[in-house]
Formats: sequence, C-alpha cells, structure tokens
Amino acid sequence: MKLAESSHREIAMRRLDDVSRRLLDQSGPIDFRFARSEAERDAVFKLRNRVVSERGWGASERPLDGREHDEYDFDALHAVGTRDGVPMATSRLIFPRPGRLLPTEEVFDLIVHPAGEVVDVGRLIVAREVDPPHHAVFWQLLALIWLELRDRGFCRVCGANTTSMIRLFESMGFEVKPLGSGREYWGALRIPIVMDVGASAGTIADRAAAYMSLE
Repeated sequence: MKLAESSHREIAMRRLDDVSRRLLDQSGPIDFRFARSEAERDAVFKLRNRVVSERGWGASERPLDGREHDEYDFDALHAVGTRDGVPMATSRLIFPRPGRLLPTEEVFDLIVHPAGEVVDVGRLIVAREVDPPHHAVFWQLLALIWLELRDRGFCRVCGANTTSMIRLFESMGFEVKPLGSGREYWGALRIPIVMDVGASAGTIADRAAAYMSLE
C-alpha cells in the first residue's frame, strides 16, 4: 500500500473510531459492553436460543438446554446490549489463533486471507422488541465491536450472512466480498463474506453519523 493510501486509510479509521465512541455515548435504554462473567454469557446464550427459535433458525443444531452455543463460544468475546440488565442484542467475536480454523472457515471449507488478520464476527442478533429501532441498536452494536477490533489491531472481519444482512451491511457503507457460494447454516441460506472495514471506514462513518444524527 502506498504511503498516501495508508495515510488516507488511517485518517478514515480514526474518524470511524470517533463516530463509534459518540454512538456509544448517546443516551438511551440499551447499555453496550462485553460479557464479563459466566452468568452474563449464559444470558447471551439464552437470548440467542430464544431468537433462533422465534425465527426458525438452527432448530436441528440448537442444544436442548435452552441455550444456543457451540464449541467456539467459550473462548469468544461476546458483545451484548442490555436493557434493565436483560440482553437485547449480541454478537460474538472469534479471534484468529494458530492451528484453529475460524467458524466461517470450518463451515464453508475455506481459508480467509490474510491469514491471522481476520476476526470472525457472527451470531449478530437484535431482539425484535427493542426500542429504539433495530438499526440504531445495530449501529451501536457494530460500534462496540469496531472499537474492540481497533484496540486489538484488527480491521478485517468475516462471517456467514443471509442476503438480507449483506444488503444491510452494504447500505451502511461496508464493502462486502463474498468468499464462495451459500449453504444452509444456522437455519438459513448463508453466504461466507469478508469485509475490510478500513477500506470503507470513511463511508461507514459518514452513514453512521447521518443515521444517528451526530452531525
């Protein structure tokens, strides 16, 4: 990458950093952070179980203990938005680790490049009953995730998403790159994707600020 391009990219990412902090500073009924205890993670798994049941996702894959989880969850970082202490939104972050495939790699039989530089962001959920509207909460959830990625030196993410979710990401300014054809996963036809958030950070920041009336 040329020096000028690198500088432009870093400026755009810093702007996204700033917008993300402002999104999370907005007062509202949803409090965003990362789960810090086993009880909080358990509440996340229960929320996921309820939502996938409501939407008909993953019925054959879901454990029978009232919690939606798999082997990746127990060393994942779980983002959560709570209202009065009750989880209303969540996502999980799986960081690359030598000798272990990311969930998207394992499910779709592929390798995401650059190896070791991509974080798997999945299980994105916003409960239908949240207020303010879903998209505002979704913006704030993504803001929390972005700031954590930046703190850890990452700017690329992958995941398995429905076509409707991909369209939503694109409308928010993300440049989505499909990694292969879709297949049935977590109860729906999902497509493996990778997003270099740094490459479109300026556009994402502009659209987030406009949507949330920050400017």
